[in-house]
Amino acid sequence: MILNPVENQGRAGFQDKADVEEATWVSNDHILVFYSAGAERLLVLVNINTGKALWRIKPDILGAKSLTISHTGKYFLVNVGRVMLLIETASGKTIGTLEGGGEFGMAKYSFSPDGRKIASNNNEMIRIWDATTGQSEEAFFIDGAYSFTLFSWVSNQHLLAGNKLIDMTLQIPVWEYLGNIDNGYYFGGQFWYLADTGSLGGGNDKNESKMLVGVTIPQKKVLDRFSSQQNDKNLFVVQPGMTVALQIDPSISRDREEIKRSVEEKLRDNELTLSDNAPVTFLLKVSQEGEKTVTYTTGPFLLSRGGTDVKFRQDKYELLLQQGNQTLWSRIFVTGPPDVSLDDIANSSLQTVVQQKIQERHYKDWFLHLKIPKKIPRTDSIGKSTLTELGLREN
Repeated sequence: MILNPVENQGRAGFQDKADVEEATWVSNDHILVFYSAGAERLLVLVNINTGKALWRIKPDILGAKSLTISHTGKYFLVNVGRVMLLIETASGKTIGTLEGGGEFGMAKYSFSPDGRKIASNNNEMIRIWDATTGQSEEAFFIDGAYSFTLFSWVSNQHLLAGNKLIDMTLQIPVWEYLGNIDNGYYFGGQFWYLADTGSLGGGNDKNESKMLVGVTIPQKKVLDRFSSQQNDKNLFVVQPGMTVALQIDPSISRDREEIKRSVEEKLRDNELTLSDNAPVTFLLKVSQEGEKTVTYTTGPFLLSRGGTDVKFRQDKYELLLQQGNQTLWSRIFVTGPPDVSLDDIANSSLQTVVQQKIQERHYKDWFLHLKIPKKIPRTDSIGKSTLTELGLREN
């Protein structure tokens, strides 16, 4: 059968020259197809039995291709600039618009297995949406859950964000998976990944050393451990309703009061009470990491490879959650070499310019833009497993 769902569009380009960019199944009888003709695009739902289009979304509505389909096929998301349209598959009707997708479409999206929820990850900020209305329900922060890593629901209550298993009720990581997890994909109720098995038959082909393995995530051990602990306050170092202290180290001298007010506001927004005598303390500090050497080379910009060796000072910015002498949680940033252009060194030496930029560097913006999660779990409550060619190995 030849499918021709772009006929009679009144657009000569689409009538004769349309190319298929992307196609994906949404049911046994229907596929979603992206057609393109030059800079224009057309999204079509096609009945494969008749070859006809049930509906079309014209190119002037769509800014880019990128489809995320619910497991049931009932809904899908399509990227339009910096937002995602939530569309009902059968009718082509837009249910809602998911805002806050992140610049350049860096956010990731995933439907829950039952198709009722959508999760988005915009560099550590996890947001939940109602898939039937497109309304945003809540958002929370997960330390280390970056947008470029794996992001997928693996049950109606659990998300995988990178190697972290997130319990959506607790809104915290409850397990970590080591191994080749970023090569994995959730499908058909199991998590599938490529395991390294070693060379088969002594060959040099890398494909010979891989095996596709399917496992159940979260495993029964995780469910048994956390199903009875959802209200256990001992799971958390910090959670809403607790009292904490805030200490600003003397190393933070410039804009000290502004930084303090900003962090105090974040803590109060997290429903925490501030007291100097609290059992746990958020400590802000800046320290010097010593000198490093970087190599600059000439070009439109001076890049750190090849050319002239220059010494620069590294600084470390820290937010530490402490109990006595023990650090329970932290966010740390270590500065790198400054960017230098040819214009910068037109009237001065490279070393002088680098040192000047180091002196002008300021930690203020880093502290003002800190993200502090509402709930910080105890690290000893997070279990670990490893993905192997034999399945999950409990650590």
